Amino acid sequence: MQAFFNSSSACAFDQAPQNSAFIVIDYQPIQVSSIRSMDQKELVFNIVHTAMCAVNYGLPIVHSTVNVKTGKNKPPIQQLQDVLKNVPTYDRNSINSWEDVEFKKAVVATGRNPSCNATW
Repeated sequence: MQAFFNSSSACAFDQAPQNSAFIVIDYQPIQVSSIRSMDQKELVFNIVHTAMCAVNYGLPIVHSTVNVKTGKNKPPIQQLQDVLKNVPTYDRNSINSWEDVEFKKAVVATGRNPSCNATW
């Protein structure tokens, strides 16, 4: 795969299935419904189809939620659950994913370097 460099984001990367991981964070109903910067249906379409690609390419997937076990939040949106049904979900109590030990261990266990990240 060709290496790319985007000078505006200063992110050089060579992304291919063998050196990539898919990290999904907080696609829960309250978070999705709070998005106003884009159409919510488009957001759901994008994450669901990106997750489908990750599954089809056999990428390691780390899926995280926040405060589901405490009852403060609901589980991930159903459309995403349907695609990631065989992927464990790491529920956190902290907003910052990297502060959660289990989440961080799961990311490190992929053996992939999360050098470039994208969020909604």
